[in-house]
Amino acid sequence: MDIKTFDNATGPSVFFRALGHPLAAEKYAVLHARLRQMGKIALFDAERRWGDFAALCDLSGLNIVGIYGQRLEDVGTQCGAHKMQPLALLPQSGADVVLALDFGAERIERQLRPVMPHPQGHTQGHPQGRAAELITLDAIKLPDDMIGHPRHYLDPLNFAADFVLMREGGGWHTRMITANYWHSHGGRGVKLWLCLFDENGEILARWWQDLPDKAATIVIDSRDIAAKLGELRVATHTLPDPVTKSFVASRVEFCGSLFCHAVGARGHDVIKYALDIYHDNDRMAERDNGDGLVSCTHDANPFPADYYAGLPAPQNGERVLLWLQNCHPVAIAPDAMTLNRMGEDEAAMPIGVTIPPYGVAAIDLGKLFQAATWPQQYELHAARQVVRPRYEVITEAAEPAPQKYIAHMNVERVDLVADAALPGLIGAGKPLARGYLLPAPILPVAAFESWLLPTPMVRGEAANPLKLTLFAADGTELAQHQFGVLPRHHQALVGLSAMWHKLAAAANHEYGHCELAYDFSSDAAAAAGANGWLHGLFRYQARASGQFADTSFGAHLYNIPWSWKKEPQSYIGKPPGLSTRLFLRVDGNGRDSLCHLIYPSSGNIWHPHSTTDIILMDENGEVCATRHIAIAQNGSYFFRTHSLFNETERAAAGGRPQIFIRDVTCRLFGFHGLTTTAGGFAFDHMFGF
Repeated sequence: MDIKTFDNATGPSVFFRALGHPLAAEKYAVLHARLRQMGKIALFDAERRWGDFAALCDLSGLNIVGIYGQRLEDVGTQCGAHKMQPLALLPQSGADVVLALDFGAERIERQLRPVMPHPQGHTQGHPQGRAAELITLDAIKLPDDMIGHPRHYLDPLNFAADFVLMREGGGWHTRMITANYWHSHGGRGVKLWLCLFDENGEILARWWQDLPDKAATIVIDSRDIAAKLGELRVATHTLPDPVTKSFVASRVEFCGSLFCHAVGARGHDVIKYALDIYHDNDRMAERDNGDGLVSCTHDANPFPADYYAGLPAPQNGERVLLWLQNCHPVAIAPDAMTLNRMGEDEAAMPIGVTIPPYGVAAIDLGKLFQAATWPQQYELHAARQVVRPRYEVITEAAEPAPQKYIAHMNVERVDLVADAALPGLIGAGKPLARGYLLPAPILPVAAFESWLLPTPMVRGEAANPLKLTLFAADGTELAQHQFGVLPRHHQALVGLSAMWHKLAAAANHEYGHCELAYDFSSDAAAAAGANGWLHGLFRYQARASGQFADTSFGAHLYNIPWSWKKEPQSYIGKPPGLSTRLFLRVDGNGRDSLCHLIYPSSGNIWHPHSTTDIILMDENGEVCATRHIAIAQNGSYFFRTHSLFNETERAAAGGRPQIFIRDVTCRLFGFHGLTTTAGGFAFDHMFGF
């Protein structure tokens, strides 16, 4: 799709979000019907927004006679069947209507008044001259009560929204957990506007959810939605005769997307969340109070990308389903997106299904690639059609019911090339020393198996010079493994637990972590170079139950006092980011949260230990207990909430507790998970705010 979504140099694009918002899409349908009856239409495109408009808005039946730009440098660029013309020619267009692809009618009217066409042939200023009608995109603006920053409609904070995969029925349930972190950035009166779509993109319900003016826990559970769906009222500010459904039963089933819009957001223009998907028919559910745990994955990322990668092929006896959420008000054609094994672009296969506007579909990889097996991996050419996809792995042979787990893919960059400067900056005695680091846990080896698979995450990346370093929890370096220069189609799976058990020095350590990094020690590695977008897929298995969990993420520079190309990143403010604000989702109903915090160091020159607070709070953000810990540089800290906080403290935190992890001395990287009494296990990286 020819839409602008996110640019790593300029940040988020908001225009496509303003067009694709469900309420804006409904209003455009009304505007489109009106435009079809209005004769000749000239488009005024001051900001080169034709691509977004043509991709996301229905143009059928519109008599467009020309497109006119304000910037002379844009003149002559192709816009569909038209070429951009200078605004000076607009009076000669003969248009009955000028449609401005922008918001702010009063400002646009002032700008265009001298050049508006007069379709009856009268000259401008003639007493009987009739100017063409001016229509702006104000016709599709959201209601005033949904705009927290009214002075600038296209402020990213006005469109703090995301799509949540929501499944309810057939034993499936979904729980979204986050916090009102906008409150800590000055947000007051923040509320959520929620719109639930089924798999066909049909609206099931729309409603408001008010948030307390506190750093409060937010929990949205599909079981609660299903139980109350018949009682939910459609918001009063929607268009006349909104699309709704009536339900006879008190409970309903659905599998689709929940669109969440945070109105009044401050500090962050995305909705970050953890997503638990669980199944009451799971083989462990009967012993876990009907809650067979499947996932605790990260948010969907609201900026649809060109490519996603990090999708594993199935192991023997497994199926892999790729869940795709259409985040636009237009359908996705069966050949609009393709999948291929990593490094085999020529063998790409179309997904083969139509996904309706705002609809959801599951793609069975086994039907497209019957011979592929783990550790092969895939990439998705998504063409900016979907938010970050999730995948579901099903072990068919598990008894008495299939075992399942869910994880997510990551954005594959199309704008990066190898940086010739990096080999001269990374290495002993050089400014970045250890350079970009991708840290990940080696979970307690007595209870878990751990694996690593490097994943290419840049389209132009043909080779990757990598090394792996293992550390004990106290920061002691235990071992290194040199991959050499990995080709794009590699299958270099590393058994981290197996490496650990072979190390005599690891015998006295219960757990630790690994760090994937660039290795320019050879001439071939230095010649291959690197781009900084280093990623890996980490797979874990609980030994007792056999339950798997995947997580994947990318490398950063960590804990050096200088910066390089916006690194080390900060959760808020400018780099270098040398502080920590992490959210740990906690369950108050018997499931135990686990957390693995890592203190990586790209230069080995920062504080020898962290100064970290682990703060247990109730759902209103009131502090119930705090633990102060010190993590060694290049070390890690693993804990379970049931062990770190006593029963009295947990009881005070109530049924919807939360944990904030704060450190003003260094940036930590964290992973969170859930375990159940019967062996349920889910794991993913944490989010900061």
